[in-house]
Amino acid sequence: MEKAEEAEEAEAASWDDGWGDDEEDGPQLPQRFLPDFWAVFALFVTFIAHALLELCQIWSISFKTLVKYRRISSFRDGAYVKVVPRDPHSTVEIVQVEQSKVYKNEADGKPVLWFSSHKRKFEVLGEGEIKKVQMPKRLKVREYMLCKGYSSAKEVASAEERFGPNKFHIPMPTFMDLYTKQLLAPMSVFQVFCVALWLLDSAWKYALFGLFSVFGFEATSVVTRLKNIQMIRGMGNTAQEVHVYRMGQWKKVSSEALLPGDIVSIKRFNTSSGEVVPCDCLLLSGRAIMNEATLTGESVPQMKEAMSNDPTTWDRNLDIKGSDKIHVLFGGTSILQQSPGAEGSSSSKLATPDGGCLCFVLRTGFSSSQGKLVRMIELSSSGSKASNRDFLRESVYMICLLLVFAIFASNYVLQKGFEDKNRTRYELLIHCILIVTSVVPADLPMQLAIAVNASLIHLVRLNIFCTEPFRVPLAGKIDACFFDKTGTITTDQLEATGIVPAEGAGDSGATTSSAVLFGEKIPMDKAPLESCRVIAGCHSLLQVDGKTMGDPVESAALKSIGWEYDQELQKSVPSKKTEESMAFGKDQSVRIIHRYHFSSKLQRMSTIVRVSGSPESSKYMVCTKGSPEMIATLLSKNGKAKPSWYDATYQRLAREGMRVIALAYRPITSLDDGSSLGSDCEDRFQKAPRAWAESDLKFAGFIAFRCLMRKDSKDVIRLLLKSDHHVAIITGDNVLTALHVACDVGLCRENREKVLTLQRMEKEPYLQWTNSATEAAVCDFDLSGVEELAKDNDLCVSGKVLQYAFDKHGDDLGQALHLFKVFARMAPENKEKVLSVLNNRNMTTLMCGDGANDVGALRQAHVGVALLSGFGSLNTDKGNKDKDKGKGKELEGKDESKEKEDAGQLGFFDRIQKQMKEAEEKAKVIQQERAKNADEMKKRRQKHAKDSQERKEKMMKDVEAETKRLQEMGESFAQFKAMKNVVKKYQQESKQKVADAGGSFAFSAAALAAREDGLEDGELPMLKLGDASIAAPFTSKFPSIRSVYDIIRQGRCTLVTSVQNNQIMVLTSLISSYSLSVLYLDGIKFSDYQMTATGVLLTASHLAVSHVKPLKEISGVRPLTSMFSPALFLSLFGQFIIHLTCMIIAVQKAKSYMDPNFKQEMHGKFSANLINTTVFFIETMQQVSVLMVNYKGRPFQPGLDENKPLLHSLGMSCIGLFVLAYELIPPLNSILELVKFPSDSFRWSMITILAFDVVGALLWDRLMHAIFARRLFIESQSKVDSVTFLRGCMKVLASTVSVYMLLNGSGVMGLGVIFFLYRNGFF
Repeated sequence: MEKAEEAEEAEAASWDDGWGDDEEDGPQLPQRFLPDFWAVFALFVTFIAHALLELCQIWSISFKTLVKYRRISSFRDGAYVKVVPRDPHSTVEIVQVEQSKVYKNEADGKPVLWFSSHKRKFEVLGEGEIKKVQMPKRLKVREYMLCKGYSSAKEVASAEERFGPNKFHIPMPTFMDLYTKQLLAPMSVFQVFCVALWLLDSAWKYALFGLFSVFGFEATSVVTRLKNIQMIRGMGNTAQEVHVYRMGQWKKVSSEALLPGDIVSIKRFNTSSGEVVPCDCLLLSGRAIMNEATLTGESVPQMKEAMSNDPTTWDRNLDIKGSDKIHVLFGGTSILQQSPGAEGSSSSKLATPDGGCLCFVLRTGFSSSQGKLVRMIELSSSGSKASNRDFLRESVYMICLLLVFAIFASNYVLQKGFEDKNRTRYELLIHCILIVTSVVPADLPMQLAIAVNASLIHLVRLNIFCTEPFRVPLAGKIDACFFDKTGTITTDQLEATGIVPAEGAGDSGATTSSAVLFGEKIPMDKAPLESCRVIAGCHSLLQVDGKTMGDPVESAALKSIGWEYDQELQKSVPSKKTEESMAFGKDQSVRIIHRYHFSSKLQRMSTIVRVSGSPESSKYMVCTKGSPEMIATLLSKNGKAKPSWYDATYQRLAREGMRVIALAYRPITSLDDGSSLGSDCEDRFQKAPRAWAESDLKFAGFIAFRCLMRKDSKDVIRLLLKSDHHVAIITGDNVLTALHVACDVGLCRENREKVLTLQRMEKEPYLQWTNSATEAAVCDFDLSGVEELAKDNDLCVSGKVLQYAFDKHGDDLGQALHLFKVFARMAPENKEKVLSVLNNRNMTTLMCGDGANDVGALRQAHVGVALLSGFGSLNTDKGNKDKDKGKGKELEGKDESKEKEDAGQLGFFDRIQKQMKEAEEKAKVIQQERAKNADEMKKRRQKHAKDSQERKEKMMKDVEAETKRLQEMGESFAQFKAMKNVVKKYQQESKQKVADAGGSFAFSAAALAAREDGLEDGELPMLKLGDASIAAPFTSKFPSIRSVYDIIRQGRCTLVTSVQNNQIMVLTSLISSYSLSVLYLDGIKFSDYQMTATGVLLTASHLAVSHVKPLKEISGVRPLTSMFSPALFLSLFGQFIIHLTCMIIAVQKAKSYMDPNFKQEMHGKFSANLINTTVFFIETMQQVSVLMVNYKGRPFQPGLDENKPLLHSLGMSCIGLFVLAYELIPPLNSILELVKFPSDSFRWSMITILAFDVVGALLWDRLMHAIFARRLFIESQSKVDSVTFLRGCMKVLASTVSVYMLLNGSGVMGLGVIFFLYRNGFF
């Protein structure tokens, strides 16, 4: 009994000695009373396994499929299907298969299995075939023309079940639903897991700080997401009643109940959204003028005509993207004007009851054109397409490498811990897990998101919208840039400079030889009658609210000859002023009977017209216009139709930069079947084939147009070439016109003999290079020699020749495509082919265009930039060259002259005096401007108040008059109805004022600027319809290719930010992991306050790195795009070795000052010691060093001295470490639980180690860049001139002297000197 008591006392004594005398924590349980370690470990592993089993099903659809589902042999009702989209940036979904209740399969009459994914509906057909629900958009034309809608209620119910409602249903989740989803993301769960580990280690302050950061960032993301969803839900059209022909009669239904296959009446309603087409429709009868700007950015109104009633044209499939686009009203577009067809004009003999256009519904809901745009924006705002997969893949590879290091480190700590019997295995396990988790940069996704969001905000402020954020870093990798010409490099507003009549120079009396070689250009007001008739009769111009609108070429041509167009009569006549001066008689008119619309593939447009006036009373003729090359093939072969000077004349005009249009005509003497013209000939003209109309034409002359150049096009292209990009013009214009523009903007040499054009020959070698100046043959085409040829020459090619080269050489031609400077006469499919081939050769491409013809190329490019059109001559150089002489320098941002002047011969105090004098002058100017602005604002307010009062009085009078009128009519609630009618009237008047001023796009820039002013920093901008187009991922709302320059600038900045964030996070994780290993091996840990202080202090620095703006100029060197490039990877490896060495030396130095028998337990209250203090100083300074060294700055971002938030945050960290090292504020050292350094020599040793760490890492990083990225290193140092270097040295010297004075007793004086130098720009 006594022995047992003695044993217990001995054990108790042993326990007390081993665990310390910490009374606050209380006595610890003996080891034998604790649960078995392996049992607890098994329980912990089981818990983690169960948690991962549930979470992995949320993170990975494939894993969820493996766990919860089993494969079945066939589809059936109630089964589930995994949908893997072709787009790699879309999410995989598991959706349930359902069986139709009403709709039956036409083949076997059985119910159809279907499922819905990503706002699309899919049907399961026989043999397990899956197809999207097919909208009736590719049927035979006969089916549309003879359709009379749904004939029974069963058919309607079947269609409702199959196609669904015509609305954009996007469910509105609650905040908690989205917040829970965000918190269950992999990185969020990982961060919460790390927080839990720190809580188990008693670091609750640091844990709560981390938890607050995670919850705060995710809450911000959720709020932004909710705003986006709310905005997208508002993109749908307001439901309105429309007339639908069902079951043999017209009935009113909601526009949301429209179904594909319906016959509907579309008209412009007098409601707020009544002008918007609710779905995609085929025009069967009537005519409409549409504004499609919300979808394509093309603000030129589009004429829509009904399908032909000729049954011979009905045996083909509808092509809504090609030849039949002119007959389709797209959902989301606005009706500017519409008129119904004549009674019984439709093939189905139906007439609309409300005067609308008779239409066949093609697509509804998310399948419509507007629905596709809404779906694209919703997918973009959801964040599912915001990830850069290449970057994430590299991050995963790097984390795997880090985990290898961490596992070795934790394994070593675990082995050493097991050898020490005094350590509890529970805490040892926690610490080992913390070592492993510390190498995973949990903040990396957040930093990347901040960088991308910052870039989107910056682009929005530059009037650029992005629907696919993951493409922003791609813009930093651009290799080749392609630009459309008209409306992109030049304006879309043209000026007709003259016409070359068909009779040539002979009729003008010229006798020189040049008159034989070239036709003479005469003023437009002297144009002959045949030319005027073709110009007046061959066009697609429209009249909206009394204004003539349409293609700028047609509008400029008609205006230049002084004719006017009446759309209602489809007739053009000379204006009264023009009629008086005409030499060919009065009463002239041209009435359009039938149009063969322009086709970029055919390069021409034709019409059949009726002309009247002297010398003939009335006759019919065909009018055609198009490219000179194409019109030449249509002219009569009798030898007289094509003048001998035809080719030479249009080529000369094209060389002068003119856009040349050829005119042709043919009098009609008989119908296409050879019969004579009768009373019904106009109806028969509607059915006449195009080939007949465009045969045996007579030449009517050339009309030449001049395009104004965008003011900044030349500067932008020069800077893109300077920044190591391949730049080319890709246009549908003539080769010579495109070459002239290319020379004007500096893309090609002024010496045309150095410009080679690829031509097709009739015999071998079939392809040959010719001199563009002399047209002489230079050499045969050899694919292997193109690169050598391009060194001394500029290359260009036309679309037809390029297509032949593709047929001959295949995609191997892609190795030379980026060497061409001009692609001319390119059809839309040719443009798309060029970009596709280059993409397949791993080149990153950019396409910039403005029209619907560029949509294919814009979507094919990695980065597509759509310029909204309709700005006329805005941003053009109208000859004020002196005024805009310095535009290029302004664009480059080279505004350093003043800084250099200040750093010249002036002394320090002279400079201070000069700055004070300048400040006084600026203050006077600002004061004067404020006084002037105040007076103007006062006058504006007075005028606004007066106008408001007058408007209010007028409105009240109108309400009284309307009330009186309604009371006389016996209306109930007359006053209420009167007020409603008057308010509605005033709203319509305001809307009309906007339309008169150029429509909503006239005020887009002002509205955009107003919206941007209220955009908070860090808030992700929301896209809206009209901001983005379906044409491209990027949309610019300003008519300038400067947007391309800005996108590439921002793309490079974002790319560099992503890479350097990765590098910073990796090094920080390695340092943290090793620091924890060192401390745990010595039985030491960080204090809670230390970790919290370091985290708070460096958070601002990390944000400053991510939230950085690009430089104003693009460097001629490309950024490094991969973490595994030699310069970056070896730099990272070397920096870690330097940091590791410094850490080891510092720890050994600290141990030399401590008792060799020092031993401290990890549990219980934290106890400060010298090793802990040393590691805290070293690790904190190393993190500062990592940020300082790996922030690359120039040439892609502001330098460290220009990034003030980063510079100040790092400076504060360094100052804080000095303050702590010298104990200038002892209470602060006590709070952070830091011990006093044992001697001044130890302190200086630590400072020396810290200095070596920073300088060594900096030199190693720059050395690796100098060796493996030499051009980048030279470019980054090129801006550092001798004056800047000396100023930097002065800053360092002044800072050192100030700190020395502060540390040696001159506290107040030292602080005063620091403050004075700071105020004068030394820091």
